[in-house]
Amino acid sequence: MKLNLKKLKYDKIFIIIFIVTIMILFVFYLFLNNPRVYTFSSNSLKTIFILGSVHGNEPAGTKACYKLIEYLNGNPPKDRVIIMPMPNLLGYYVNSRYQLKPFNSDINRNFSDKGKDRISRIILGYVQKADLIVDLHEGYEYHIRYPKSMGSSVIPNKSKIANNLAHKMVEAVNMNIKDKNKKFVVSDFYDKEDCYLPDSLACYCNRNKKKYISIETTGLNLNKQDINIRVNQQLTMLKSII
Repeated sequence: MKLNLKKLKYDKIFIIIFIVTIMILFVFYLFLNNPRVYTFSSNSLKTIFILGSVHGNEPAGTKACYKLIEYLNGNPPKDRVIIMPMPNLLGYYVNSRYQLKPFNSDINRNFSDKGKDRISRIILGYVQKADLIVDLHEGYEYHIRYPKSMGSSVIPNKSKIANNLAHKMVEAVNMNIKDKNKKFVVSDFYDKEDCYLPDSLACYCNRNKKKYISIETTGLNLNKQDINIRVNQQLTMLKSII
C-alpha cells in the first residue's frame, strides 16, 4: 500500500495552521482583547455608557456608535458619554453572534456578578460607573406584528428614568417610519422579572439597580432591513437622549 506523501504533507501543514490559530485565539481572548473606548466629557456628573454590537451578527449597533462618535466630535454632549463600539471584534468581522472560542462565547450571557470572561469584566467596569447604560441589539421580526420578538422595540429595565427615556426614543424614531407595523414600541420584556435572560446585561443591571435600555432594530433573517435604515434608527434614538 502506497503512502500519499503529498497528502500527508498538506495534512501536516493544515494541523500546524489549525494549532497556531487556536493558540492565537486563546492568547487574544485571554490577554489582548481590549476594545477601544471613546469618551466625551462635560461638566455634568452623569455618565451614559453606550455598548455596541456584543453580538457580531447584529452590526447596526457598532456602525451607529461610530456615526454617533462623528456627531459628538462636532456636538459636545450635555452629559459624559462613553462609547464602546466594537466589544466583539472578531465576531463582528466574521458575522458571528459569538466570540470565536469554545467557552462563554456569548458575551450577553457572561454578565454574572463579576463577569465570566475578560470582555464581560471590562464592560462591567464601565457599567458600574455609569448612570445609564444603552445596549444596542438587533431582532428578527417587528414587535408590533409579532410580539414574541424583540425586534423594533426599545426595552428599558425596571428603572422609571430608563422607561421615560425609552418613550422619548420611540417617539423620535417613529417620526420617520410610515408603516405602522414597523414602528417601534416600548417593550416590557425586562420589566416582567428581574432576570428574563440569565446573566444578560439587562439581568445584571436589574440586580444592581442600574438604569438600562436595550435598543432592538429589526435586522435578522427574513425581515432584514437595509443596514443604513437600521443604523439611522439607532442613531436617531441615541441622539434623542444625548
